[in-house]
Amino acid sequence: MTSSATGRHMLPDALAKRTSLALAQSFDIRNLRVMTDGLRLVIDGDAPCYRVKKHAGMLASRVAGSQRVMNRLRVVPHRHYDDGDLAKAVRNALSANEGLGSERIEVSVHHGVVTLQGSASSCAASFQAELAAWAVGGASEINNRMRVADADDRCCPDGASQLTVNDSLTGDIGTASTA
Repeated sequence: MTSSATGRHMLPDALAKRTSLALAQSFDIRNLRVMTDGLRLVIDGDAPCYRVKKHAGMLASRVAGSQRVMNRLRVVPHRHYDDGDLAKAVRNALSANEGLGSERIEVSVHHGVVTLQGSASSCAASFQAELAAWAVGGASEINNRMRVADADDRCCPDGASQLTVNDSLTGDIGTASTA
């Protein structure tokens, strides 16, 4: 069977159904499609946040066995917050994260764009704050303007980073430096 929209071949029915069922039972993914390009399993659809995207990819790889998985899920928030409610939800997510207990993080939101400011003890803590903010599911963008206390930290050379989701090829998360 060939998908007319992509030209990719569908997985054998049993594996496609099993993978789709596992993802549908575990996550709220809209427009879910499971395909193969002959070399890897491809999952496509709309996930409400980065955390769902990441965990859906891990679950798909477990269900599919040894097949490589290309996670082409797009992060499309299903829940729409007003700016005040989104800021409160992000603050709650940050305070609930045990790894961020000692970090001083200020949260502001303007038209769905979350900005994190303050200081972090390490780049890992700064990145963890970004992930927690994405996990809330209502942000259209996360701007991480946090300063990293360890100036020698190579992963954040200027003390700030912006989390971007690259669905074009790998579906992985990358960081890009901002001014």
